[in-house]
Amino acid sequence: MPRKKSNSTYKKVIVKWLDACVWNDGQIPLSKIEEIENPLRETMGYLYKKTKEKVYIIGLYDHEDQMADVITIIPTQWVMEINELK
Repeated sequence: MPRKKSNSTYKKVIVKWLDACVWNDGQIPLSKIEEIENPLRETMGYLYKKTKEKVYIIGLYDHEDQMADVITIIPTQWVMEINELK
């Protein structure tokens, strides 16, 4: 059975982005610091707004009351890609 298309005002997206990394697993040589990788994250939700500085994702959206919850705000410079879900 085909899924119904959402009638949301906002696009459903998956945002792939690099997160900050904190090393807290004991001492390492200074020569190894640059080998530490930033974790790649994925956030799925409604794209509320994208600006030069930030991308705003809504996890829960109430159409009737125009309320949102589970908000993720990602610095735009950290975003690798935004893919719309159909």
